[in-house]
This record gives sequence, C-alpha cells and structure tokens, in this order.
Amino acid sequence: MRKPLILPLAIIVVIFMVSFVCMSSAQGQEETMDYSWGVVKSISPDQITVTEQDEDTGQEQDVVYNIDSGVAINNTYKIEDIVVGNSIGVEYEIKDGNKVAKVIDVEEGFQQEDDTQNSKTCE
Repeated sequence: MRKPLILPLAIIVVIFMVSFVCMSSAQGQEETMDYSWGVVKSISPDQITVTEQDEDTGQEQDVVYNIDSGVAINNTYKIEDIVVGNSIGVEYEIKDGNKVAKVIDVEEGFQQEDDTQNSKTCE
C-alpha cells in the first residue's frame, strides 16, 4: 500500500527542488539598475558622456557610460540619432566598475544650444 505513494511523493520532491534551484539562480543573475539624467557632452558608438548634476555637491560633473550592445533607445530610432546637447535619461548597471547604459531615453524636442555655434552678431 505504501509503495504507490512513494513514487508520486518522490516526483513532487524532485520538482520542488528543481524549481527552488532555478529560482535561486535567477535571483543571483538579476542586476540592479540605476537611473540618471543629464545633457550629452560627447558620444561614440560604444560610449556616451553625460553632464549631470552631482546630488551631493550640486556641481556639474561628466559621467562616462559604456553603451551596451543591446541598448534600448526610446524616442529616437538609433544611437546615431543622439547628438551632443540632447537631454537624456540613462538606465544603467555597474559591471566591472564601469557604468553600462542599458536604456537611453531621449527627451523629445530638447537640445541644449551651444552658444559658440549659435551666436549671432548685431549689425
């Protein structure tokens, strides 16, 4: 009578253990994402430098982000459409001590003007 119960019970225990191991490994792989925003100072295919305001000091600082090969870009079509002066938000994670951009949100219609390029003389 007890033998028929042992097999289903063993299967349930094995399923429980496998699901526990899968959940544990998935939690270990989960990366924490941080968010920041600022104005693009420079950009290349693999890095973007953003001028941001330091929350502690209130001073502007330049922060370099490596661009992940699978970066998601919102409000534009591709990385090449982002230009110096765009206001952006960056969702990033830290890998090997470097900030890696995973998501870039481009603020539509905002581009900081460079006074040296757009200056006009009055005649």
